[in-house]
Amino acid sequence: MKDISQEIRGDVLTNRVNLLRATVIEAAVLKNLLNEQVVLGHSKIVVDLSQCTHLDSTFIGVLVVTQKKLLAQGGELKIVDPLDPAKELFYLTGISNVFETFNTSEEAVKSFNDNVKPKPEETIPEVDNNKNTVKWAFAQ
Repeated sequence: MKDISQEIRGDVLTNRVNLLRATVIEAAVLKNLLNEQVVLGHSKIVVDLSQCTHLDSTFIGVLVVTQKKLLAQGGELKIVDPLDPAKELFYLTGISNVFETFNTSEEAVKSFNDNVKPKPEETIPEVDNNKNTVKWAFAQ
């Protein structure tokens, strides 16, 4: 079993961390993997921590830095909650506020499709002839 396995579902890339303890050693591997995925154009990424009972600060830092990169590019990183006691630490430290978190990877993947917003090219201007103004209507 690989320490981190990947699966693509539609346009969402899921990375499952198959470790009880995710430490500085694994953080370097995850950092390289996530950087490569971002460079390749993946903007919807899930990191499944459901097998982890321990996350160190370096590992969490990689997740935060990747989230920042993705948000700057219009993407997002979503997290599947780790096991206790890592889950408790995740919430007590406030790191859970940086990410949208889910109980399963299926829920995380589905959330990307549930939050679809209209693209700029999907806007249709409407002219209000009474006020000589333009209103923007978004296609549903």
